[in-house]
Amino acid sequence: MKDFAVRPCLCENVLQRLGELMNTIRLINLGLIALVFTATTGMAQDLIPPPPQDQGLPYTRSAQLVSMELIKDYTAVFVGSRYAYVKGHKVRLDETNWRFEAERRTDGDVYVPEAFVRAALKKDITFDPAPEYLKRKSLASHRS
Repeated sequence: MKDFAVRPCLCENVLQRLGELMNTIRLINLGLIALVFTATTGMAQDLIPPPPQDQGLPYTRSAQLVSMELIKDYTAVFVGSRYAYVKGHKVRLDETNWRFEAERRTDGDVYVPEAFVRAALKKDITFDPAPEYLKRKSLASHRS
């Protein structure tokens, strides 16, 4: 019987200590949150201010206007793009096949779709006919 009377005291003691421990953990969590909050607000004041948005610097609101002003008298073709700028106007490289784009080959040259070249030069481009051996190969491949 003596042992039975001691056990409730131990349980109450353990529960009381657990409660104190939980309160301590809550206080530590609140302290950490307050520490993080004060650290981040202090860091926000130390950050570099954003650049002026009206001077045409890269990645600012005025960058596109400034770049368009610089290329307005030229034809600008961008590798990987389906569009080009011709005298400041945005045009599609090929109106019939929208998937054609400007590409850079291993030799460093930039290739554009034939339709864009025809439209840019405003003349019809004619190519030499394919050699006979190529014609025979293409006919053979279509038959099989």
